[in-house]
Amino acid sequence: MQQKILFLLGLLFSLNAPAQTPFRFAVGSCANYAGEEGDSIFRSIAADHPSFFFWLGDNVYYNKIDYASPVGMRKALQKRFNHPYVRQFLSDIPQRAIWDDHDYGPNDADSQFVHAQASRKIFAQFWKATPTQVGKYNDIRWVESQEGLVFIGLDDRSHRGPVGSHMLGVSQLHWLKSELVKAADQGKTHVFIAVGSQVLNTAEVFENMSRFNDRSDFLAILDVFPGRVILLTGDRHHGEINLLERPHRAFPIVEITSSALTSKLYSPSPKELEANQTLLKVVGGHQYTLIEVLPQDGKVQVTFKGRKGEILHQDVF
Repeated sequence: MQQKILFLLGLLFSLNAPAQTPFRFAVGSCANYAGEEGDSIFRSIAADHPSFFFWLGDNVYYNKIDYASPVGMRKALQKRFNHPYVRQFLSDIPQRAIWDDHDYGPNDADSQFVHAQASRKIFAQFWKATPTQVGKYNDIRWVESQEGLVFIGLDDRSHRGPVGSHMLGVSQLHWLKSELVKAADQGKTHVFIAVGSQVLNTAEVFENMSRFNDRSDFLAILDVFPGRVILLTGDRHHGEINLLERPHRAFPIVEITSSALTSKLYSPSPKELEANQTLLKVVGGHQYTLIEVLPQDGKVQVTFKGRKGEILHQDVF
């Protein structure tokens, strides 16, 4: 009897003991096909054995012929992901995704895109493992918990108006707040929120959220979650780390911009660098980002890696 009790106590302890290895996942964006050499980056990502890979938008680049019809979009998506390295990558590593303009429709497309509804259905059908509920929300938002961590994907296209109006829309923001309250009530310690466009960058350039009036509401909603909030964004064709301290928050809001996997590279202009008050680091070169939650203290290690898996920059938050 005593041995049985000890066994059960040991089992209970093992089930509740903190993980001894970091929870690891990888992210990236902007994956226009640039030949097998470019797609070799997917072999490097797989070699890191992440729990899953998180596509942060512009996962494929529709051209005008493609987004002219749902049939064209579907064919372009299938063609892009049928190249050998990326096809193997899809079968080897679990996948999650959000989108941005180029895999939603035209460049800088908003809610007025004529094939928006069809595009949402195509996205949900292709990224089957991503727990979207397009029929319920009429967008591609989703939420999922893994290893006690919360992952949220937001839709920055389906509700977007012109620059100067709103990006995410009222209903999606209300939903986000309810999910963050739920995560806090459940005692979650980390929330990772993916958005196609940059959020913290204060330079009003391109499609950054600083050009839309729901940014302040979005940041206020993030404050309802007392733990670590990590924003995951793409779009910019270079990597960045931005950080924002908020009153009454124990942890700053950190934004990891990971771009580009294979597409052309661009650098921020000197004027943008001067105007961006939240910028910590710019990371150049083709890249993906490995994110690890460290079991000892819950800190988040962020490692930007190049095409061959070489470390470009590493930080801990």
